[in-house]
Amino acid sequence: MAGVRMTEEELNAYQERRKQPPAATATTSNEAPRVKKRGGWDGRVNPYFRAVAPKQKGRSKTQIAFEEEFLKPRGNLYGEEQIKFRLAKKCWYTPDYWELLPDGRMIFWEIKGTFKFMPDDAKVKFKTAAERFSMYIWCMAAPKSKKPGGGWEVQEYGYRNDETRQPI
Repeated sequence: MAGVRMTEEELNAYQERRKQPPAATATTSNEAPRVKKRGGWDGRVNPYFRAVAPKQKGRSKTQIAFEEEFLKPRGNLYGEEQIKFRLAKKCWYTPDYWELLPDGRMIFWEIKGTFKFMPDDAKVKFKTAAERFSMYIWCMAAPKSKKPGGGWEVQEYGYRNDETRQPI
């Protein structure tokens, strides 16, 4: 077997080095701690920046509640985040839910916690998709407050065939 040959002392020293993490330097002053970066550069951490939380994967509680309270009781075929729309080069939009109505029309749903504090890029992407793909029904839904009875507030966008449109 060809390979690297080491003496027993060299092997033990190598294994000891692999077990111990690199020594952390304690800072007692207001100096920012040093961080070992991937390229080998030893830079400083900027104390004025903080880590951004990773993007949430999966469905939110609001989306789960919408599915349980609104989509399932309607009895139509529906799916979750399975269709992507290309809006522009390197710009995509994925609706939260799609629903197929018995007459063949398709609804795409975007679920928000509230309409008041919606990020601008989400609003622009949704309205652009509704405008470019106007052969579908595009709806945004947000929960109503639970005090007056709850339910869902629905806003409908961009359906091209208005004269033959039936309520959803």
